[in-house]
Amino acid sequence: MTERRRRQDRERQQRHREKVRQEQAAQFEMLRRQAVAANERRYPELFRQIRQPEFLRWFERAAGFTWREDWETDVHRMEAMIEFAAEMSSS
Repeated sequence: MTERRRRQDRERQQRHREKVRQEQAAQFEMLRRQAVAANERRYPELFRQIRQPEFLRWFERAAGFTWREDWETDVHRMEAMIEFAAEMSSS
């Protein structure tokens, strides 16, 4: 096999790996959005609260870091982070 052919094969494999990675990332993002949407339907009041700009400012000031959207896939984690921020703001 010539060097040129090996290089072409490596490039083809690299393009394939990148395509697979992008497809997996897109699938993960779709699943994340579906999980958040399901949680929004189950816990509308909680999501109304965290969508308020005042909440986000309070959370950042109290916790010392910003709210992360990926937490919204797990309601228990959201509640734990809110409790953490409340504890930090009261101490």
